[in-house]
Amino acid sequence: GLMFHNCDLAVAEDTEFSNSPVVAGELHTQAAGDILFYGSSLLPRAVRNRCRSGQAYGVMVMKEFNTDTVTRPLVALNQITGCIGYGIALYNTGLLGDPWRTLLLGNDIENITGSQRDGSDMNKYWGAGIYVVGAEQTVIDGGSITDVGQQTNNDQLAPGAIGVTQATIVSIDNVDIDTSGYYGITLRDPSGVGIAGGWATIGSNVKIRGTTKAAVHILERGYVRSRAIVENSGAQGLLIANTTVAK
Repeated sequence: GLMFHNCDLAVAEDTEFSNSPVVAGELHTQAAGDILFYGSSLLPRAVRNRCRSGQAYGVMVMKEFNTDTVTRPLVALNQITGCIGYGIALYNTGLLGDPWRTLLLGNDIENITGSQRDGSDMNKYWGAGIYVVGAEQTVIDGGSITDVGQQTNNDQLAPGAIGVTQATIVSIDNVDIDTSGYYGITLRDPSGVGIAGGWATIGSNVKIRGTTKAAVHILERGYVRSRAIVENSGAQGLLIANTTVAK
């Protein structure tokens, strides 16, 4: 694939990725995808790409060290299919509560198997269509997420069509979610490291169909407002646990 290491104004645009030669992608996430912005990055962009390699992820923005800074990534209008771990991942390995102000706009994600292996237990599998860790002020708007997590078998790492953990300020709207082997949307902050008092908002134009578990799952976090439309959930439409305020 394509890797930018400590690059500002990096752009991946109008490119098709297929038949990646990387092996053991289920265990080597940093080297096993189509587009990776790694380390510090200012205004990185991944726009109108077709990510079809079938490796760990389609697009990832990831810190390398605590001192790295990531500012205003844009991931938009990409077609991502066949990944085993994540369609799109924002992974903050540094200071949590860091406001990346990421825009994820109009991405179409499908067939994410959710079969990324847990290195400590090779019988555990996980994944997500969109995975956000510690990247505050993320906006997810538009696009679709279809057929994800069919092989996911444990609750680690926020599995679902959209999984957000260790971040409290996120906005999700105008997204169509159809068929998830785990949650539709899961929002969680079990360690309490997100920005205090931050609100997560799930808009009324979010449609969730065909989840195996709860369509919207909220766990151990502060403030959430959800207006999602839910159909054919295999469990609860909305499951809330140990949360301060949910509307």
